Amino acid sequence: ACRKIYRAETGPCSGGLTVRVEAADMVEMYVDGQLAEAAFWAPQKMRAPAEMLHAGKSNTIELVVTGSRANVYGKRKVNYGISVE
Repeated sequence: ACRKIYRAETGPCSGGLTVRVEAADMVEMYVDGQLAEAAFWAPQKMRAPAEMLHAGKSNTIELVVTGSRANVYGKRKVNYGISVE
C-alpha cells in the first residue's frame, strides 16, 4: 500500500551501473531480483557492481520507493515516489 516500483531494462553491461534519483523516501535498487543497494535520503545515488550485471544481455533494474506509513494508517495520502522535472 505504500510502495511504488519502477522497472527498466538496460542494454548489455560489462561495467558497473550508477543510478541517481530524487525521492523523499527510502529507495532500494534491485538488479535482476537481487538487492544492489538502498539509500534513505535524497538525492539517492546507488551503484550496482559489475559482477551483478550480465555482460552480453539486458538486465532488469527495479527501484522500490517506500512511502510514509501515513498512507496505510492516516486519513490523507502523503505523496511519495520519484520526482521527474
